[in-house]
Amino acid sequence: MSSAPDWGIGAYEVFAPSLSAAAEHLVELAAPRPGERAVDLGCGTGNATLPLLQAGATVTAVDPSLRLLGLAAARAAAADHQLASVVAGAESLPLPDGDADLIVSNFGMIFCPDAPAAFAETTRVLAPNGRLLYTAWLPTGAIADVATVMREATGTKTQPSMPPVARDVEGPSVLWHDPATFADLVPGGSDAVTLHHAEAVFSAESSEAWFTEQEIHHPMWLLAQQSLPDSTWASIHHRAVAILDAASPADQPFEIRSPYVVVEIRPRQ
Repeated sequence: MSSAPDWGIGAYEVFAPSLSAAAEHLVELAAPRPGERAVDLGCGTGNATLPLLQAGATVTAVDPSLRLLGLAAARAAAADHQLASVVAGAESLPLPDGDADLIVSNFGMIFCPDAPAAFAETTRVLAPNGRLLYTAWLPTGAIADVATVMREATGTKTQPSMPPVARDVEGPSVLWHDPATFADLVPGGSDAVTLHHAEAVFSAESSEAWFTEQEIHHPMWLLAQQSLPDSTWASIHHRAVAILDAASPADQPFEIRSPYVVVEIRPRQ
């Protein structure tokens, strides 16, 4: 994550609440026990950090953005919890070997541009019989279609807002949601992986209002917008709103459902 775009720009905290239900579902599946050592990787504003702390885990919040770490720490302090914080990306974790019983990442690890390094680091940091759970978008649905439009316009190989793949500089693509791709990345390969399917729900007054909020506040969408001429972005805006309109129920407030998976990995020792 550290070599990925800076998630501290914009105002991710505006968008983060829409992912809190996914974070709570992630932590529920992780089933942290009191006293367990947990790492929230790519913690953002602390959507998964807080449920981990409330379950009695000892939590280290990790994020490449110092600003977002500060927001997560403030939420923890407001709830009378102690939180350790580390500024780092998934590909280079300044944590000792075997330091965590549990690592979770709510739509954070999937933005790491060096997936092999991320899996090597999380495997190293996990204690024997430890577990890694992270959420990953599936490349289907209206928002994925909008991201494809943005990707094509910017000429990037990964989607600006929800990458289904990460590419090592000299290695193959990694499908974050596909256990078949883990054979060479985690001990035990695909046999060590369990998928839990779910969906996130996004709502707003209208598709126009939803897209406008993203382009104003969302870090990845801001970066895509800044890399394009105004006329190109205006075209993307128009196409995106049309895609969202077509997918949202007619004559009802705007609502879009985006499928994702919780990837549960228990590396074989």
